[in-house]
Amino acid sequence: MRARHLLVPILLFAPLVACSSDDIIEAVTGPTGLDVRGTYDINGWFTATEVGTANSVVYRCSGSIAVSSQTGNVFSGTWSLFNEGDCPGEFVGTLTGTVDDNDNGDVTVSFLIPGRDAAVEAISGCQITSGDDEFVGSIDPASGFVDVESIYTANCPTDGGMAAFEFSILFEDN
Repeated sequence: MRARHLLVPILLFAPLVACSSDDIIEAVTGPTGLDVRGTYDINGWFTATEVGTANSVVYRCSGSIAVSSQTGNVFSGTWSLFNEGDCPGEFVGTLTGTVDDNDNGDVTVSFLIPGRDAAVEAISGCQITSGDDEFVGSIDPASGFVDVESIYTANCPTDGGMAAFEFSILFEDN
C-alpha cells in the first residue's frame, strides 16, 4: 500500500504583511515625494524672434494642463489650448513626463503633440523646421504654478517673404 502525503500550500505559512494607504501613496509618488497630479490653468505664449534681429511677434492662447496619473516619478495627462485670444481653434494633446529627483519641484515634461505643426501654423503662420516635443520647466502643485518652455526653429512670414525665426512656446500659470 502506498503512503499518501498531504500537500499543504506554502502560502499558508507565509507571513502576512499589512500596509496602510499612506504606504501605497508614498510608493506611487516615488522617489521625490512630489505629486504633480492636478489641473493647472495656463497661458500659452508663442514668441517668434527673427534670427539675427530683435524683431519678434507674440501670440497668446489660454488653456490648461491636466496631470491625471503618476506612478513613481513618471506622470501623464493632457494639455489644451482654448479657442480664444490668438488661437483660431481649440488644440489638445497628451503629455508624459518625469519629476526631477532633486526635490525642488522641477519637472521635465515631454509633450506629445499630434498635429503640433498644424496648430503652430494656424496660430502664427510659422512652419516649424526643427525641434522636438520636449518642454522643460517646473510645476508646483501647492501653488498651481506652471512654467514650461520649448524652443524650436521655424520659418515665419515677413513683409519680404519667409524668414528664419527662433520659436519659443512657453506655458505658464494664468
